[in-house]
Amino acid sequence: MAFIFLNRYLDIYEVIVDAESNNLGDNSDFTITDIPSPFDVSLPEKNFIEDKDKESIRDWLLQISINQKVDQVLPTRSCDQCMTKIYEASLKCFKCKAQWEPCILSGYPLVKTNTVLCKSCGKGALKENWSVHLQNFANCPWCNNIPN
Repeated sequence: MAFIFLNRYLDIYEVIVDAESNNLGDNSDFTITDIPSPFDVSLPEKNFIEDKDKESIRDWLLQISINQKVDQVLPTRSCDQCMTKIYEASLKCFKCKAQWEPCILSGYPLVKTNTVLCKSCGKGALKENWSVHLQNFANCPWCNNIPN
């Protein structure tokens, strides 16, 4: 995923530097997501990272693409409502508009078969994230109460 997102970031970085270039390419990698298209949002007036940091990202991307076989598609899951393949972290289906609450630990969608709710505040987490959290901390990350 980092490869895809950082490649997109570099495209956006270049457009911020030179707005006339409008070199965002297509948005096809992100059509199965609920991530807004950069064509539909206002871009910042300046970049948040220095040029040297951008070059480090570019070098990493080049190294990865040369040295390893990188999967250049986002991981997917099926929408609970319409069964369309969507990006696994989408909180809204691009096709049927079904929505999910985010896990309070990971931000990933809370799917019915894999959710635990805090008994104090009712906020949800994915079972595996909740289990790891409780191994390290005694309280709910949302309400800070003991969850059971």
